[in-house]
Amino acid sequence: FCCRDPYLYNLLGIPELHDHSDGQWAKAYRHHELQPWAETKATFRAQYHDFLAKDVDLILCGHPLYWCTLFEDLLGDPVRKAMVAV
Repeated sequence: FCCRDPYLYNLLGIPELHDHSDGQWAKAYRHHELQPWAETKATFRAQYHDFLAKDVDLILCGHPLYWCTLFEDLLGDPVRKAMVAV
């Protein structure tokens, strides 16, 4: 889904993750530092949580596992979704 949704593709920083000009992991580490990642999570929550809460029953989350933190708010009450990290 994230590769078909251009907004999510850019929100997750996919173009930067594929740019290894500063080394393979440099941009990934910068994008996932505490402050930028908190902003990413807040934007993701505002953009996608209503849809996910209403229309998704099970969340499958994979590489990178850090992205699973985007769904943490959906795992508890009142929504109570199930998530499988693979």
